[in-house]
Amino acid sequence: MNRMRKAALFFPAAAVGLFLLLLLHTHGHLIEPVFLRYLIIWIPLVLLLERLRVFAAARGQAPAVALRVWPVIGLLIFLILFLFSSVTDHPWFYFIDWLPRTGFGWFLFESKMGRFVLLTALLAPFLVTPSKRLPAILLVLLLASMAWCGALFLKATGGAPLYTDDHTSFQFRLWEYVRTGLQLINYNPYWNAGVVESHFTQTGTAAIGLLAWPVWSHWPIDQAYTPVLLAVFIVLVPLLAVGSLRIMGANGTAQCSAGFLALGVNQPYFLWLLHYGTVGACIASACILPVSACLFRVIMLGRREWWLAVFLIVVGSFALMWPPAAVMILALALAFLVNWRRWSWPKFRFLLLCAAVILLLHLRRALVLLMEMGVFHPRGPTLALPGGYEFSSDLLVAGWETLVDYLRHGHPLILFLGIGGVGVIAHPLVRRWFGPVVLGMLLLTGWGFLVLPDLQLHRMVIPLFFVAIAPAALMAADILRSKSIRLALLRAALVVILALGAWNAAKMFGNEGRATYQPMPREARDLAAWLKADGADGGRVLFAGSTVHGYFEAHVACLSYLAEREMMACDYYHFSPGAVEYDYPPKAWRQTPEAIARFLELFNVTTVTTCRAQHRAFFAAHPEQYRLVKELGEDNELTFFKVLRPSAWFLENSGTITATFNRINVALTQPDQNAVIKYTWHPGLKVTPPAILYPVEAGPGVTLIGIRPNGRAYLEIRFHSWL
Repeated sequence: MNRMRKAALFFPAAAVGLFLLLLLHTHGHLIEPVFLRYLIIWIPLVLLLERLRVFAAARGQAPAVALRVWPVIGLLIFLILFLFSSVTDHPWFYFIDWLPRTGFGWFLFESKMGRFVLLTALLAPFLVTPSKRLPAILLVLLLASMAWCGALFLKATGGAPLYTDDHTSFQFRLWEYVRTGLQLINYNPYWNAGVVESHFTQTGTAAIGLLAWPVWSHWPIDQAYTPVLLAVFIVLVPLLAVGSLRIMGANGTAQCSAGFLALGVNQPYFLWLLHYGTVGACIASACILPVSACLFRVIMLGRREWWLAVFLIVVGSFALMWPPAAVMILALALAFLVNWRRWSWPKFRFLLLCAAVILLLHLRRALVLLMEMGVFHPRGPTLALPGGYEFSSDLLVAGWETLVDYLRHGHPLILFLGIGGVGVIAHPLVRRWFGPVVLGMLLLTGWGFLVLPDLQLHRMVIPLFFVAIAPAALMAADILRSKSIRLALLRAALVVILALGAWNAAKMFGNEGRATYQPMPREARDLAAWLKADGADGGRVLFAGSTVHGYFEAHVACLSYLAEREMMACDYYHFSPGAVEYDYPPKAWRQTPEAIARFLELFNVTTVTTCRAQHRAFFAAHPEQYRLVKELGEDNELTFFKVLRPSAWFLENSGTITATFNRINVALTQPDQNAVIKYTWHPGLKVTPPAILYPVEAGPGVTLIGIRPNGRAYLEIRFHSWL
């Protein structure tokens, strides 16, 4: 009977492992024979362990393998084979530098594959009998791994802010977030002569903004940015994983294993965090694990402590600060429905109270999002309601292929013991809760685009791997705590994979993987300093044409903050091509040289820069109006022209102006006459009484601020939104 129970646990797990191995196969041999021969190093060790087992059995000291360990054995066997399979040649395989050079020799151990084989062989004798101090040892190793990741990150960046893609956008948004006192809709005079925007609600800026609010408030954003990323993603996220397993009632070994896995769950995590710079989305993705752990404690364990409510509200709120993360609720709802037999009124009351508080905290953000979607006002929305595709079998196949390919990018332990193991884990409560959650996240990752194509739901692969940490860590702890001598080699292999995962994360943070990044280049700082000095006499900077990544491989939003100067561009953020025209000035003002000159005058542009050849040729062809003053780049592709016209912030009247977020201070030289200032009018702007504001139509799409001062010389124009 006992043998049948073991088989009932082992063979389904082995079948899952075999399925994953076959599913993720790419090309050539399923298992590369030339690499398998390296495992001959383990043969003497296996024989030695068997001899020790026989010797211990003769003395009655050979513990049997616990039933809960058999599923882990079945999965680990195929996980080890996976590490020698065709997937390891995939360009986005999780472990960088995994494959050795061809041949057989000592240089094999320069690769991670070789180190895995060697370190497993060396460690196995020390794990014949698991130490009671293993949790403490793992904790020390985890802390050392975090320190190592941080050291390599600081070494690669020099403490300078990351400066690729959206990192620069987030730095500007953080500056705005701190300066506007948590107001979600703001008048931003630093770009395009004043724009009313609410990018905090759409990008997850509030997550990183609130998390490090004291830091942003007391240190310059560019100086604090990289240290904050280190503290959040190298320290806080792994500790959240440790705490999540503790909330579930797991042992110390499982908690530390979760911390190791959370250092880097998959390659897309590093790609979107380090390369693309979507830090808000990555924070929200990491929060699904503690949210799931809290719900597990309530639904499956029936616990309802006050601290649990506080923690659930906090992590739930941070998870929802990136709007697309709201779809994760569907996966959690699936688990909730599947476990309907465990419902009770006290649990409902507890969760409804937490949900009500979270909803109250997010009420303003939800209203702003609905406004941006045009729900309250039928207008051209800046945030479009996404539409789905028409159903077809081709799209189903495309979703399957997308899902399979993204699984290849993941941490092998999470892939096999978490995603694969959640259905066969010998912890029934964990299986019943996390099984539906993982299934729901798999469906969102592969086929979410069918319903919400504009939300890039393939990024759900990141929270998928985060939530799968829980079953993976529990299964890892099961075998690490097993006392069977036969399993010493598997225990050693698992510990080495955990260590190599931390090693891999350190290399990724050290900028040695495919998800590369760059710290702010000196040229960007020099350019910001030059623009600041160039603007001493006033006037805006205009980026002609589109910028995309033409200025040091990043968006230009942060240049306004660094140069302390107002600027104009069509794509200072990564706007959707459907929302803005990727050319500048606007089409209506590009028809003639006179129209362009008038546009520059209306907005007090005194410096024009471009990375586009056609715009460079235009300004160079009119030396009587524009003088070339600076060129940058390897081929001088970045050009800067001085507009040969005096700076003037007033279209009518004269005086001085100072502007910041939500406020424009105006000092008039002639308070008895009307004034027109070169800032964009908005109906939400208010002025110090008895002065009155009115719109001034200055051309196609250009509405400036008109002022009737009524004798008042010093005016304060404010923008305030109750949201």
